[in-house]
Amino acid sequence: MAEKTFLGIDCGSVSLNLFVAPKGAKEPYIVYLRTRGRPLQTLIEAIDQTLGEYGDTLVVSAYVTGSARELIANATGIPAINEITAHTIGAHKINPDIRTIIEIGGQDSKYIRIEPSSNGGIPRVVVFRMNEICAAGTAHFWTSKQTVSAFQWNLSENWLCKAATLHLLQVVVQCLPRPI
Repeated sequence: MAEKTFLGIDCGSVSLNLFVAPKGAKEPYIVYLRTRGRPLQTLIEAIDQTLGEYGDTLVVSAYVTGSARELIANATGIPAINEITAHTIGAHKINPDIRTIIEIGGQDSKYIRIEPSSNGGIPRVVVFRMNEICAAGTAHFWTSKQTVSAFQWNLSENWLCKAATLHLLQVVVQCLPRPI
């Protein structure tokens, strides 16, 4: 009998992340692949890797997000969800006390401030900012500059969270038009 599995796909401009969580598993299986401008072919590669790891599975719930979400949703029938909603729901599920989300993506960076809903459901997004016109502060920017090879933040450290937020805002300011 096939194992019941939950599937998440985040396909952006730089990478495809496939997240597989078999029901009852302690650890998810994650595939990270560079898209190289070919999101559908990369998805097939990721699914091939996953089948090699898990074999026969029954996907009971799946969502796709990222800048290629509509392309993948149209090709596969998997429902698309925007990244802001995905981040908000995911952060709330991990820890209902989370109020700030900073996401450094391949082509943009996002700052999201959330508050609990009055009825205990999905939190409300109260502030959302994104650097839309410039790549400074994105994963592509950092890897192209070879400024940061790998980093891990412990967001339970309040000072680190403040420092990360301040740094992200300083990088985003680089994108603002300068007076002549």
